[in-house]
Amino acid sequence: MTYYLRNVSRVAAILLCVGLSNCDQDSHNGPAQLSVVVREGLEADGIRRVAEEWGKLRQVKVTVDALGRSTYDNLVQATLQSANPRYDVIFFPGTKVAEIAAKNGLSPITNWSPEADPDLLVYSKYNGKIYGLPCDISTFFTFYRSDIVATAPDTWDELEQMSANWKPSEKPRGARYGLAFAAQTGEELPKIFYPILWSYGGYVLRNGEVGIDANEAVIAAEQLKRLALSAGVPSEVQNWNALKILDEWRAGNIALSTPQWNALYPLLKEGSDSASRFLKIAPLPGVRQQDGSIRRTNFIHTWVLVKPKKDGRSSLANDFILYATGKDGAKLYAETARGNPARLSILSDPGLQSKRPEFQLMLASIQIAQAEPDVPYYSRLHEIVNAALSKIIAGSAEPRAALSEAAHSIRRILAEGTPK
Repeated sequence: MTYYLRNVSRVAAILLCVGLSNCDQDSHNGPAQLSVVVREGLEADGIRRVAEEWGKLRQVKVTVDALGRSTYDNLVQATLQSANPRYDVIFFPGTKVAEIAAKNGLSPITNWSPEADPDLLVYSKYNGKIYGLPCDISTFFTFYRSDIVATAPDTWDELEQMSANWKPSEKPRGARYGLAFAAQTGEELPKIFYPILWSYGGYVLRNGEVGIDANEAVIAAEQLKRLALSAGVPSEVQNWNALKILDEWRAGNIALSTPQWNALYPLLKEGSDSASRFLKIAPLPGVRQQDGSIRRTNFIHTWVLVKPKKDGRSSLANDFILYATGKDGAKLYAETARGNPARLSILSDPGLQSKRPEFQLMLASIQIAQAEPDVPYYSRLHEIVNAALSKIIAGSAEPRAALSEAAHSIRRILAEGTPK
């Protein structure tokens, strides 16, 4: 019986190679192979576990390389545009899919459609073709210590007032800072700003129309500046990123952090000290409306799996992506690396929610969330917004002037005829 089962597996592998055309290429040189690249960190552990299981099922040798976070984006963008890509599957920021697809660096995902798989919450497309499926989705929470802050603020104004009234010299329960967020120029600063902007009814770019210099955007930028300069915020907040906040929270120095990435929650709950035991999460603040309701708009960011255009194992890569982002792969990813799959069935699973209590708030947050503009000039747009916000927080430019300059730069990009 054992011999029979082994031969069945072998026949199944042969049949798979018939279906996946690129197996023929590897069959002359031994077992089929696939190379995957991912950022260092928990996501790398999750991808390795998924790759291990998929490799067993498909009888494919999978190599997973984890590259450093600081240089990751530049390295993988270079390989995507290479004549001979080093990797078959790449863990890639969803915001940059359109940019690379427009440069003919990606191969479309096949055998998948949103109509056939409504359980997957988001996907990345360009010009009507799907180029990336998400294995990880992120959103923002409000983190607070319930032994210091009784309830999380409902509005940005309430948050500002709380931070303005903070007395650093008193250090309640040892906390030096009443409020902390990532104001460092780079990847995170615009992402921190967007939920404030959207909750005031503003936008950066919508259907080709620039709105970052509108009154709503100016009001949101003024709010961000007041928060950054309030008494409870570190004076060097422009040097703070999410990892700095992680370290300072663990040291017991922060009472509240928002907007803050959901991914930090399981890391911060690991300890047994007060900063861990009294950690609570709540929705982001918003803007109170005339009828008393609060308009909250959260933020979503995805990491997707993509295939290079010039790759000899596109069919194998496609099969891996479908498995990794499918229900089985997503569950492995969530259980192994405390990952956050972009699947409704995973985030709402009672068994997983008992282990990952933040999943419930994640679902609620995603339902009221937006993503950054999905445009092929994303990197330029991000740099423009980054520069404007940095000037505003540093005080080197007033919000209206900085945003007006940013809007002019974005309109110049549109005038160049860059696809929308």
